[in-house]
Amino acid sequence: MPEIHAHEPQVCLNEIREGESPLVYLIFGEPFLCKRALGALLRKIFPEGEGFGYEPLDGTVVDIREAVQKIATFSLFSEKKVVALLDARVFSPQTDSNAILKKAKEAYETDETPKAARYLLAWMAASRIDFEDMPDIMKQKKAEHDPALVGNGAWIEQLLSYCKENNLSIPDVKSDAKILEDAVRKGLPKGNFLIVTASRVDARMGLYQAIAEKGRIIDCSVPAGNTAKEKKARDDIFKVIIHEILKEAGKTLDPDAFTAVCEMTGFELGVLKGNLEKLIAFTGDHSRITLGDVQEVLSRTKVDPIFELTGAIMERNSDRAFFFLDSLLKSDFHPMAILSALTHQVRRLIVAREFFEKE
Repeated sequence: MPEIHAHEPQVCLNEIREGESPLVYLIFGEPFLCKRALGALLRKIFPEGEGFGYEPLDGTVVDIREAVQKIATFSLFSEKKVVALLDARVFSPQTDSNAILKKAKEAYETDETPKAARYLLAWMAASRIDFEDMPDIMKQKKAEHDPALVGNGAWIEQLLSYCKENNLSIPDVKSDAKILEDAVRKGLPKGNFLIVTASRVDARMGLYQAIAEKGRIIDCSVPAGNTAKEKKARDDIFKVIIHEILKEAGKTLDPDAFTAVCEMTGFELGVLKGNLEKLIAFTGDHSRITLGDVQEVLSRTKVDPIFELTGAIMERNSDRAFFFLDSLLKSDFHPMAILSALTHQVRRLIVAREFFEKE
């Protein structure tokens, strides 16, 4: 089946309502939009509430074989059953490795050692680290990661010992993807649904192609470029999200206030939702949200993408270039990443100049 985009979820919802829906869904892209699409699907599958029919699984550390067994098993308490692999790593093993390590420490600090060990192993898989590499790797990681996260490394050493004592191995993401692909191609029992969410995917993988053939793919990705078409696509998504949130609260947003919210938030939909909730609470019984409200309540939380800086350099706009450079540095964007982007852009300009000089 063809992909559908986050702004056209009604296609999926109509299929479910008419009883002709596929049993497998892949939702990928921007986290806020993925969560929104997942919620819409669940509400349509379970119009009277999820109850015991919904089994969310942490896709970072889940045992895929166990997940496949759950998918193939009927629910004892519901006619329909949904197994969801959330933030699945089967498509992109290197996704958010630092976030995985943070989850490992949080589980360790709450005395959930088995869970912490699974997160640590997932982090090792994402970072492509073997047990033998850990002594040398840890010296590097202490420098690369937040010191408050890694610390002196003692908690990691304890988890490594736990893994070795219990013969725990680093997960093989490629193997997991093949196991899940085989399950999808085999088919699910009627009434059982599989929903996979991921930040990004590889369309060349057999698992992706199997879901495309047997199920439905919902693309929640957002254009990251700086062309007029891509900017319009982002603005359109912003407008849809803002309209939904404000309509539920019985509010409207003045045009200049909309522009200010976008400028102060950037394309971070989770931040946007939080900012709108602040404005809704601030304006109380007033139905309109004005520019004055925005200026009084919100501070600039926008994290400017690197292409804004390189675009300003292309335009020879020094004021904008310095503004975005300052913004990126204040948002803890790594200086070496900025330098690399600038070097690449200058190299492109040199190549372009040489081309025109030859002409």
